[in-house]
Amino acid sequence: MEYTFDDSTVDGDPGVGEIRFNNASFVSVTAVYVDVYDVGVATNAVNFWTFMTENSPGDIQAHLRIFKKDNPSNFALFEVYQAAVDMGGYVRVTGLINRAYDGAMFVAGDSVVATYSMAGGKGVTGPTGPTGATGPVGVTGVTGPTGVTGDTGAVGATGPVGVTGATGPVGVTGVTGVTGVTGPTGVGVAGYIYTGTGTPEGAVTAVVGSLFLRDDGGASTTLYVKESGSGNTGWIAK
Repeated sequence: MEYTFDDSTVDGDPGVGEIRFNNASFVSVTAVYVDVYDVGVATNAVNFWTFMTENSPGDIQAHLRIFKKDNPSNFALFEVYQAAVDMGGYVRVTGLINRAYDGAMFVAGDSVVATYSMAGGKGVTGPTGPTGATGPVGVTGVTGPTGVTGDTGAVGATGPVGVTGATGPVGVTGVTGVTGVTGPTGVGVAGYIYTGTGTPEGAVTAVVGSLFLRDDGGASTTLYVKESGSGNTGWIAK
């Protein structure tokens, strides 16, 4: 059937001998609105459109192809899933899904031709095909972040003491050092007078009445008198 294309997208009678879509893009068209007459008012097209869908046994009612008369390669192909409805002055065809198109959207005044083929019923489901070969192993993914460090485990039991190693050889005896110089011997005084360094208390044994002159003494610690006892105690600083 031949029509003149109307570029309006409103649901309604497009005008005598005209056809329009509900969207200005082939891929988004879901409905077609067609006048009850084709170009030249030559044929009442209501039966053409309603028959397209009323006798289809399958879910897909028909395959509708609309193309430019002067350039058939500029076309749009739709699957029709709902019955065409006679609206009194035009036919509304809804439930369209675009499956293919080529070329630009038709413009107002283009001469277009509408054809269709009725869809058959769904066939019996065929047997399941053989399982395909296993595909290649995919690329290893990125290593994930390191997990949280676990708690420290319990300390293990102490192992047995190892065998004592053999005693090493005795080292060479070192050279004996030089003997130091002998210090001066404290000078003793005959009788009961003694001299020396440090306190005589607990160090010098003498009889009561003895004297001790301390070489390194100071104030009140230079002269000591043995006032009691018979051993090395009883010395009193004077």
